[in-house]
Amino acid sequence: MKVNGVELVVRDDGGAGIPVLLIHGSFSKDFLLLVADELTATGRFRVVSYERRGYGRKKTGPISMKGQAADASAVLSELGINKAHVFGHSTGGSIALQLAHQSPIK
Repeated sequence: MKVNGVELVVRDDGGAGIPVLLIHGSFSKDFLLLVADELTATGRFRVVSYERRGYGRKKTGPISMKGQAADASAVLSELGINKAHVFGHSTGGSIALQLAHQSPIK
């Protein structure tokens, strides 16, 4: 998916439940896959995750915390999700906090 001018790998289980965005930390982009599988198995959530810039198959240059949060917001927007639970591990948690600061729910 093209997000803010960069191609990111996005996983969306397509479920009809409550949207949950998972943001991985710095050392392993796949760490949250176990969490994604557990949430998906309940059938209560629509689980979305993505490979942040600089990770996985799509290598890009450095990006600020504000830029990382903008990417997270753009992923949700591209999927038509305007409100979601956000779970971040390690650096992903910092990105989740920045996202909440930049894009608070009105």
